[in-house]
This record gives sequence, structure tokens and C-alpha cells, in this order.
Amino acid sequence: MAQNTCFFFRTFFIVLSISGLIGQVVASDCYRTTTYEYNGQQHTTKDEQTCIRWDSFDHKYSDPETFPEATTSEDENYCRDPGRDGYLWCYVPSYVRNYNKCDIEKCDTADVNQCGSLKIEQPTILGRNVTFTFTPETTSDADLEWQRAKQGNSWSTLPNDKKFRQYFQDGTYYLILADTVRDKDEKFYRVDYKNNSVSCLMETPKLELQDISSNDCGFVYLRTTKVKEGENVELEYYPSEYVMQNEEHTVRQWMHSKDSINVTKNVYEEEREPNDKYVLTIIMFNEQKNGRYGVYCGKTASLSNFVEVILPVAPSTPAFEGLKDIDDCKECIVGEDGDQCGVLCKTSGGTQPINVTMSIGNESLSLGRYNETAGYITIFTLSNRHHMTIMTCTVMNDALTSPLITTARVYVIKSPTLQLFVPQILKEGNNGNIACILDSGRPAPNVTINISGMEVSSAVQTDSFNATTSLYTSVVSLPTFERIWNRENVQCCRFNEWYKRINVCSTPQRINVMFPPTDIKLEVKVEQKRPLEIYAICTVYNSNPACRADISAPNGVIVSERYTNNMSRAHGAWDSEYAVNLNVDKNDDGEKIKCAADCQKFAVDLKDVHSIGLPQKDEKRYKDSDDAASCDNSSIWIILGSCSAVLFVVVVIVCLIAIKKIRDTKAELEAYKVRFSASPDRISRNDVELEDRAYENSSRNDVELEDRAYENSSRNDVELEDRAYENSSRNDVELEDRAYERLNDTRQATGQSETFYSQLSP
Repeated sequence: MAQNTCFFFRTFFIVLSISGLIGQVVASDCYRTTTYEYNGQQHTTKDEQTCIRWDSFDHKYSDPETFPEATTSEDENYCRDPGRDGYLWCYVPSYVRNYNKCDIEKCDTADVNQCGSLKIEQPTILGRNVTFTFTPETTSDADLEWQRAKQGNSWSTLPNDKKFRQYFQDGTYYLILADTVRDKDEKFYRVDYKNNSVSCLMETPKLELQDISSNDCGFVYLRTTKVKEGENVELEYYPSEYVMQNEEHTVRQWMHSKDSINVTKNVYEEEREPNDKYVLTIIMFNEQKNGRYGVYCGKTASLSNFVEVILPVAPSTPAFEGLKDIDDCKECIVGEDGDQCGVLCKTSGGTQPINVTMSIGNESLSLGRYNETAGYITIFTLSNRHHMTIMTCTVMNDALTSPLITTARVYVIKSPTLQLFVPQILKEGNNGNIACILDSGRPAPNVTINISGMEVSSAVQTDSFNATTSLYTSVVSLPTFERIWNRENVQCCRFNEWYKRINVCSTPQRINVMFPPTDIKLEVKVEQKRPLEIYAICTVYNSNPACRADISAPNGVIVSERYTNNMSRAHGAWDSEYAVNLNVDKNDDGEKIKCAADCQKFAVDLKDVHSIGLPQKDEKRYKDSDDAASCDNSSIWIILGSCSAVLFVVVVIVCLIAIKKIRDTKAELEAYKVRFSASPDRISRNDVELEDRAYENSSRNDVELEDRAYENSSRNDVELEDRAYENSSRNDVELEDRAYERLNDTRQATGQSETFYSQLSP
């Protein structure tokens, strides 16, 4: 995951404290009329938290018209009631609550109206004059009385005399308490002001006098509240009673650190003013004049107090560290909803005290110094309400007339919820949608739908943005589905590098798709073993669930069911077979056998038809079959005649050989007769033997020839008979196969129904 701007913490929080950066608590004040009209300078809350400046960040009260002053900068960090809620409050650097009430109550006077500005000029030194000023909003035809009282006592009007000198100058009323003494301390002063349109009573805070009698030299006070480069700085010196009573034994030497100051025009100028004080003006203050300033009164009175006058140095311009670019938010603080987020505002340098505040939207945040050079860090819980709000870091010190401010938008990441919707049954041809819904996410995720681990490219993603919540809803759908997805697992996965969990997938779900068959086929077959059986098979291909195959024919053609069979295929598809036995005769010629698919879940119109065609003598195909059969029978008789001729030739040859031997025997007998005439006894005996031998040879030869002829004749007859039978059977089968092939060729060429052929005896 890309690294976020926020630093995340699990088990602890950093305790932040900024009390040293803010300043001191100002005593409680009171409001005279309504809380909205209060323009005092109290800037602490009931729990003594120091307020932050109203102009340090954008909030719903940023409009200056909601404040008594003309601008929010003039309100600084004072308690106010811009919303006219009836109580005074201010923003505070708190993690739990971003504001708190101020402990300011209504003044204990009747019919009080706010009608101007009442102040006590500082310092208020015991034994010296104290000056009060009142600047009303309008001075036309006005009556004014200065009054005072101790707390809880009734108010008394002050006379206009040497001790309570009063005058009006340049739109401001003055009251000068001369030679103040302790009994005038811890008292309240007010004005009773009336004119044609206004009647009000305004009260000052309690007067507190500072005793400087412990220092023999006197008291030095920095009159200039903000030291700026190139501007004059004024110091007031109040001599002690000892110095004023022993002027001849003391001196008044202004000191800059350890160096004496020569009062020179346009460099250091001194002027004595009423109230026994001396004012030293440092002309065009610059960095070289930084240091501690005081007065040397001589060896006896020694030195006064020293005040530090330093030209403040502005801190560096603040900047947030670790800003990121994400979608439509460039250079933003990025974090995830619910995480502990740490944001570092970098600033360095500058003269103390430095006031640093951080806020998100109108919520002030607690912060602390990260280290001496890096800047200031705040830690808070990031939530969805912070999305696209402005985070502000404000830096202010005395060197600045207005605070240094840096801002950045906050982008809150939110991981979406993921749901996968798969219909229980998807039916081909009907509306059905596999959808993945990701709700309340930011930024929009990348979403895929996977079938058995493979991403489906046809998935369509639609992102919608809710302008109210600034969240996305993403819908990824498969408007079409394929039958090969049947029984496969589908899964939805989302991805985004900004999420804490980059990849998340849903639980796999099984897809169930119902689809109609794609084809049907009717076949008529002859079983090639005796006795021959004729049967028909109807096959319905590729459906889920399996469809039933029906075969119909005229009465008597279907004699019995042969078998029913469902065969499974890939992706849960089925092939269904139905077979029946047939009985066909001449009366069924031209009839049709029909095959149809019967699907309960789908309305389908898949059919196949075969026509029954029997052989006819006047038809060409049957003539061809008869001619082929006649040719085969003629061949058988030719073979039989050839065998008979061979047998006859063999018998003739045997007979000729026998005749030749008989003739040779007779010739020998004639020769014996001649010899017998010459020698009758010997010849007679030889003749008898020759005659016997001739007879025996002749008889034996005749028998052997006869046996051989018989055996050859029998064997040839058997062989001829077997050959004839085999040729006849083979010719019958070949004729039947040729007829069936010729019928199939005819059906394919003409697109007509297949003609069934059955071999019958003529």
C-alpha cells in the first residue's frame, strides 16, 4: 500500500502541551449588556485553557460581521459570542472538544449598555498617576460621570479636581488619578454615559497598583507593545522616591546591556512627561539594538530593573510534511477512516514566544513540539467527516503583523463493503445477471469477476459518486453468461493500492446454468448378427438438465423399447439416447419415423425424421440390386462348371494312363505266348504269373483311379458348394450395405428424409 501522510499509533497517545507557547492567563472580566457585545480581552476558558486566534483557520464564524470588532484579527484570541448563543467562548487546542466556555459573567450593575471602549493605561504604579480612558461610539450631546466603588459597595461619583482630574480630548474622555495611594487599590471604576441615543454604564477591571519602592533607582517599563524593525521603540523610566528626593546625589544614565547610551538626536532621544516619568525613544530600531535596557542611578542608587528589547524574528513559513497525490486531491493529507493520524507541521526559527495552532475544519487540535528543528505534531482520530476538509497550521509571533498560515486538504480513505450476487439458477435465453456491488468506498476500487480463477473480460464496471457523502458505489456485472460456466466457481475481487487491505475477494459461489440442447439426430441401424434386428436411435445433444428423446412411428413399426441412456459431458451437459426395436414390412413403405426432444425447462423444437422405403421391381435401385444378384449367381455357376470340367479332364487322363498300361500288359502276354511255344512249361508258369500280376495291377490301378476320381470329385463338389454359399452370403451383405450407402447419399444430396431400406426375399 502506498505510504500515507498520517502516522498511525495503536497503543498510546502522545501527551501534548502548549501552555508555554500561548501566554499567561488574564483575569476574569464581565460583560455589561449582552455576550455578543462583549469586546474585552480575556482569552482563557473556565478550565484555564488558552484560546487560539479566530483568524488562524477557516470556520463558520470567519465572517467579521459576527464579531464586535471590524475584523477577526482584531479579536485576536479573546472570548467572544459570534453566534449570539448567550455565553462567551473561544476555540481551544483540544483533541476531545474544540471549544470551551469562558468564565465571564454579566457585570453586577443594572441597565448596563456597551457603548464604547474603557481602558486603564499601563503601568499602574503606586504613588504615581493612573490614567483611565473612555472612547464612546458617539459623543454628540453626551453626559459622562466617572464613578468608583469597592467590590460589593455602592458606586460614588468622582469629583473633577486635582486628585481626580477629568478632561475630554480628541473624542476620548480621560480620568487621571493623581498620587495614587494604597487605599485606592483593589477598587473598580466605571463611567455612566448618556446621550440622546445611548445610556450605559461601563466598568473597568479591578485596579491593581504596582509597588516599585523596593528599587532605589526606579522602574523601567517597555511602552511599545510590539517591537518592529525600522520603527521607534519607547521605554518609560519612573524614578524612585529616593532618586527624586536626592537628585544631586544621583544620575540618570540609560544603559544598553553594559554600555552607556549617549542621547543623540535621531538615534536615542529622551523626553520628560507628566507623572514624573522619562521616555527614551530608540529611533528606527534594528537588530544591532537588540538587548537589555535599564537606567544607572549612580553608586548609591545603583541600577533599575532591566527590560529586554529584542527585534523579533519571524519563524519559517509552515509546511505540512508527507503530502500525497491521490485521484482528484493533489498534495493532500491522506489517511484511512478510523486510524490514528499524526500530522507534522514543519516550522523553525523565530523569536519566542511562538504561537502555533493546528485545526481540521473548525476543530482545533492539540499539538506539541516534535523536536527542536522539525516543527509541531498533532495526533487525532481520522473519520469520514474529515474528508476534503481543510487542515490549517498557523504560526504567529511578535515579528509578524499577521500569522503565517499553510493549509492542505484531508483525503479520507474508506474501504468499501463487498457483496457478490449470483442467481440460484441462470437460464439461457432469460434475463440473469451476476453482479458484484462495492458500497461506500473511497477512492473507487478496481473490480474484477473471476470464473475459476480466470478474469472475465466481458465484465462491465460502473462507478457512481454520491456528492453528499463523497463516497463511491461500484457495480460490476456480467449481463451475459456462457453455458461452459456451469458448475464453475465465481468470485469477485477488488483492488486499490491506497486501501489498508489492498486485495480483498468475496467467498466463491457455484454457478448453475440451465441450457437447451444444441442438436438432435435419428439413426436406423441393422444389427449385423443373425437373426438380423432393425432398430432406431434418437440422440438429444448437450443440454442441462437432460432432455427426454421421443420416437414415434405408425402402429406396429415400433415393437419394443431397446434402451434409454443419459451420458454426461463437460460442464454439466448431458446427451440423452432413446432406442426402439422396429418391425417393417411392405405395408410400411413410405411411412415416417420421427424423433423429437422433450425438455421440461425449455420450449424447444428439435426434430429429425426418417422415411421407410421398401424395394420395388420397377424401381431402378431394385433393378440394380437384382442385376447385381443375377451377376453373382452366374459367377457361381461358371465356377461350378469350371470345376466339373477340370474333374472330367483328370478322369480322362487317368483312364488313358490305365488303357496304356493295359496295352503294355497285353503286349507282354503275346511275347510270353511265343516264348511259351518254344518252352511250354516255363512259359506257362511265367504266363500265369504275368497274367496274375497284370490282373492285380489292372485291378489295383482301376480301384486307385476310381478312388482318386471319387475323392477329387467329392472334394471339388464340397469346395464348390462352400464357395458358392460364401459368395452368395457375401454378395447379399454387400448388396444390402450398398443399398444403405446409396440411400444415405441420396438423403444428404437432396435434404430429404433418410430412406430406410430392409432386405426382403423377392
